[in-house]
Amino acid sequence: MAVYDFFMITHVRALIGIAALALIMLIYYKGVTWMVKVSMATLGMTILGAAVFLIATLTNGQDVFAANWTLYTGVDYDAVIPAVSTEFPVKFMVMPTIMAGSTYVILNTLGSTFGANLAGEVRDVQKSSLFSLFGSLGILMCMWAIFYGLSYMSFGDMWTNCLMILYNMGEVGGVAYPFEGDPFLTLTIGILTGSPVFTFLIALVFVVSTFGAAAGLGFGPTRNFVAWANDKVFPASFARPNPKTKAPMVTIRTVMLIALLFFLLDVYFPVWTENIAYTIFTWFLAWILLGIAGIVFPYRKKVLFESSPPIVKTKVAGIPLMSILGVFTTIISTAICIYLLIPFARGDLPPTMVIVSFGIAVICLIIYFSAKARNKANNIEMKYQFMEIPYE
Repeated sequence: MAVYDFFMITHVRALIGIAALALIMLIYYKGVTWMVKVSMATLGMTILGAAVFLIATLTNGQDVFAANWTLYTGVDYDAVIPAVSTEFPVKFMVMPTIMAGSTYVILNTLGSTFGANLAGEVRDVQKSSLFSLFGSLGILMCMWAIFYGLSYMSFGDMWTNCLMILYNMGEVGGVAYPFEGDPFLTLTIGILTGSPVFTFLIALVFVVSTFGAAAGLGFGPTRNFVAWANDKVFPASFARPNPKTKAPMVTIRTVMLIALLFFLLDVYFPVWTENIAYTIFTWFLAWILLGIAGIVFPYRKKVLFESSPPIVKTKVAGIPLMSILGVFTTIISTAICIYLLIPFARGDLPPTMVIVSFGIAVICLIIYFSAKARNKANNIEMKYQFMEIPYE
């Protein structure tokens, strides 16, 4: 049995995933310090990957890759572009490039905001937050530029895009995609260099970086749960720290159980998790509300605005910068939601994905109004929770 086939066995994937989740839970239990170490290791491995890729591509040109591709796959390198061009336009197009590129900007922006989740747990928060927000964006965009630039240089820009079409379609113009797996860098670097060392290093970087990114992706919600508990949306037990590590154990267990549920659904019933592929739509629905809140905050909550840190009170031409940014956030988020709805309007995707996206928003409303009713029964008005800037 091939290695690829072994790791695609359902139970094998389940066991590996459960082990990874258990390790992530241990990291969360150890607290913020361990999570910071994992994040630094992830960044270090990403830089190592960029260095390995740089060496591999600069020591082997496109001619070498073309010859090796033809030799190892049995598919003529020069036949890929003509085959794809029989059904798809093979040329530079402005709007598709902008829309495809915006995907990375959107994902990077959403991920960079996770620094705000730790804002209450770091010193010199104003400088640290600014550095994390814009520094992470800068690092990620530089990494994307390096990997894409070197890929296009070594494999061919149009050829690389045509390979992606070939992979997604299976066969185009009489030319079939020659592999079972995705065209990852582990595959293309192996073909380019013919070296197991480069292939192993890129694979190692991918595994460690992906694990670190996944751990970071789940760490943000643990701090959200704590904030919601402090705001009395969730029970107070979600914010109660472990005496030894200060980690919110009820929150961590809840987050990990939710992660385990979705992971097992994805392994054994992937048809269900396909429906959450567009839940980023829900995220940007929330960003629309965030943008509107940013617009009106300086005017509706003047006392809070005037008591905010100096950077928050910055004005441009007499208009609060927060309101200006709120306008941009609202417009961009609305445009992204409309853009995400286009495939459904054309019938390219099942409507269940939109239903799930809106369903998540409804669940959030149910949680909030249930908490409001629960607190009111205890003579606690939740509106007073938001009459000052939260300390966390």
